[in-house]
Amino acid sequence: MNVKNLAPPWITLCTLILHDKTMLSMPFILAFEKEESEDQQQLLRDFVKRIRPQLGKFMKPTSQPQAQDFQVEALRHLVREVTPSALLHVSKELARDLSISSKDLDALKREKISTLSYLFEDGNNGGWKSILDYFLSLLKPECSLRSTLVLESCNLLKGREDKKTQCEKFVRQLKDHVSKEPQEFSALLLEHARRLPRDQDIDPELSETLETACKFAILNCSSIGEIQLRNVLWTLRTFAGLITSSPYLLEKLIVTSNGKKSYFSPIIVEHRLQRDLLFAAVTIFAKRPAETQHTLGQIFQAFSSTGDNEAFQRAQAYAKALDKQQFFSALLSCE
Repeated sequence: MNVKNLAPPWITLCTLILHDKTMLSMPFILAFEKEESEDQQQLLRDFVKRIRPQLGKFMKPTSQPQAQDFQVEALRHLVREVTPSALLHVSKELARDLSISSKDLDALKREKISTLSYLFEDGNNGGWKSILDYFLSLLKPECSLRSTLVLESCNLLKGREDKKTQCEKFVRQLKDHVSKEPQEFSALLLEHARRLPRDQDIDPELSETLETACKFAILNCSSIGEIQLRNVLWTLRTFAGLITSSPYLLEKLIVTSNGKKSYFSPIIVEHRLQRDLLFAAVTIFAKRPAETQHTLGQIFQAFSSTGDNEAFQRAQAYAKALDKQQFFSALLSCE
C-alpha cells in the first residue's frame, strides 16, 4: 500500500475530531509507529502542514471553560501524539497559536506551556531560545504557573550544546526571584534542583542561588514539609563541592543539650529523614572533611538515641569506613 494514499483520510479524521469535540478523548494517530520510515515522516510533515490552520482556528482564545477543556484535549491528543521532528516545519506557526491568553484558565495555560516545550525539544529546532525567553518572561506575572515554567525551562535546556548564554540568563532570573520572593522560589528551586542545568561556567551563580534557597528552607524548617526538607538534603550533598556552607547548614538540624548530648532537630522525626541526613553528611564529609567532621560526629551521636537500630548500625558502618580512601571513591562515583 502506498502510504501517501492515507493522507486524505487522516486529514478528514482530524477535521472531524476538531468539529466533533466528543471525539477528542480518542488518541487518533495510533497508525504512526514509533520508528517511522522516511515515507511516514514525509506523510507526517504533510499532515501537520495541512492540519495547522484548522488547529489554529480551534485554539482561538475563549472564555468558556468547556471549550478550553476541548482545547486541552486537542493539544494532548492531536499535537503531542506527533513526533517533534514532524512538527519542526510548523513549530513557529504553532507557537503563535499557543501563546498564553488572559482568557485562558490555568489548566489550558499549563498544557500550552508543556506543548511549547515539546514542540521545541528537537535538537535541530533553533527556536527554543525564544521559547525559553518567553517562559522566563512569564515567571513574574503568572504566579500559579511558576512550577511548570521552571520545569519546562529545564527540559528545554537539557542536552543542548549551545546553551551557555541561555543557562546564564535562566540562573540569573532564578537568583533574582529567590532574593525577592524567597519563600516561594526557594521551595520551587529545590523542587526542581535535580533538573537544573549543570555547566561549569554558571556554577558560581547557580551554587549561590541554591545556597540561598537551602539557607531559607533550613532557617524556616519548622514550616516546611518532609518533601522540601529531603530536597534540601539532596541539594546540599549533590552540590557540596560548590555550596561552601553545606556543613554548617546541616549542623542547624542538630540540637545539642548542655553542650554534650546531640539530638535531631524536632523537624527530623521521620527515620527516613534521619537516614537522608546521615547520607548527606557522609557525602559532604567526603568533599569537605575538615568543616564537616564536627557535624558528622554530632549526627552519629544523635543516632544512638533514636531507637532506629538499623540506622544506628548503618551510622556505625559509615564511621568505621571513613578512614578508607576506597570508601570515598565509591561514594563520589555513585552520585
